[in-house]
Formats: sequence, C-alpha cells, structure tokens
Amino acid sequence: MQNGSACIVLCREFKKEILTLASKVIKYPPETLDIANGKIFPANEPSKAIDVSELFVKTQFGSGTMAKERGELIKTVVYDLKTIIGNQPIYHQSYTVGAQGVEVEVDIETGQVNVLRIVNAIDIGKAINQQSVESQIAGATLHGLGTALYEEIKLGQDGRMLNSSFMDYKIPTVYEQPLEMENIIVESEGNMGPYGAKSIGQYPLIVTGPAIASAVSSAIKIQLTHLPMTRERILNAIEQGPKGDR
Repeated sequence: MQNGSACIVLCREFKKEILTLASKVIKYPPETLDIANGKIFPANEPSKAIDVSELFVKTQFGSGTMAKERGELIKTVVYDLKTIIGNQPIYHQSYTVGAQGVEVEVDIETGQVNVLRIVNAIDIGKAINQQSVESQIAGATLHGLGTALYEEIKLGQDGRMLNSSFMDYKIPTVYEQPLEMENIIVESEGNMGPYGAKSIGQYPLIVTGPAIASAVSSAIKIQLTHLPMTRERILNAIEQGPKGDR
C-alpha cells in the first residue's frame, strides 16, 4: 500500500514536470495542459496536441530516453501514512482480510500428503490488474504449500546448513501443485491504498500453512504443531497417537 501510494504521488510530480516542458513547445501555460493516449494538449484545444515523445530523445546507447531540455528527470517524494484530521494525526493502514479452504488426502501408511483443492477468497480493495492479482495469489499459495509440507533448513552441530542445494532442500514443483485452485477476488471501497487497492503479496503465504495443517490434522485426527509436516513427522504422529510431541 505504501509503495503504490508513494508511486502515485511521484507520478503526479513527474506529470507536472512534463507539462512544464511541453508548455514551452505548445506555448500554453502548464496548468492548462493535459495528457492522454501518449499526447499532450491544451484542455480546451485538443487539436493542438503534440506527442509526448517529442519532448524526449534516445540515450546514446539506445537503452532509454532523456528529456531534450533537461536530460534526466529526477524527483524525490515522501509519502507519510500520517493524515491530519482536525488537529490530531491519524495513522491509517489497510488490512487485507480473507479466507482459505483446503482439501487434502493423507496416506496413513506412508505419510504422503496430496493437496487436492485450495480455495482463496480475499478482499483486496481494488484489483488494478486482475491477472497480476490472480498470479500473485497463486504463487504465494504455492509458496505457503512449500512451507507447510516441504521446506526446512537443517543445520549441523557446527551451525552449517546441511541441505544447501535444491537437491536436498525440497520446494514444491508443478507436480506438488493442488489439482484445483480457485481464487475469489473480493473488491471493497474506502481503502487508503493506491486507487483503493490493498496489499496481496503476503496474505496467501501466511494462511496456507495453517490451513493445510488444519486439513491434515482433521484427516488423521491428530493435531500437528510443527512445520513442515513431512512424511516422517506425520507417521510419527500417527504412531504416537493423540499424545506426544509433534
């Protein structure tokens, strides 16, 4: 939320700078100009538009562009979460809320866990980029699945990592993905993020581990309290029964 809101403030400052540059070409005050569809024009006379590209030239190595008049455009802005209401500072924050359901099957002879289905329903405020949001949810959920079932750092007595390569440190691949995943995006109003958006990157990662743990515990009728829930830990829990260290 903070990064996105700060980016909007920064873009507004750049817009002012670009309109100031354009005003010298169009010969209109910058406050009377507007930008749309790659063109800059007087708000009351759109026929006198110029392309934004006319204000810029390619760099020497062709890796970008620079303003003809000033070279690089550099701006620094500060976005403060503190909003003054009356005479009191109000610190605003936006919380991402949602729910996740998980369906698993557990082989009680081998301890193997197969995640069959995951359903996420998340209030993200405003989905600025629907495809990006869905991809973020799917990726973070798979990351959480790895935390729940596979990923574990093992250290020797001297403190050195014993599984320092992906040959030994297991992460989920396409074969460990749930057979079915449904992501329900819920939009709400009144959020203070950019255009009403909320953060989405961490939420699916945080809830997936506990959700899978609850599903596994429901399947074997034993509460597991240690991640990752490897085959060995599940088999040990079944052998020890309802009591014992998990």
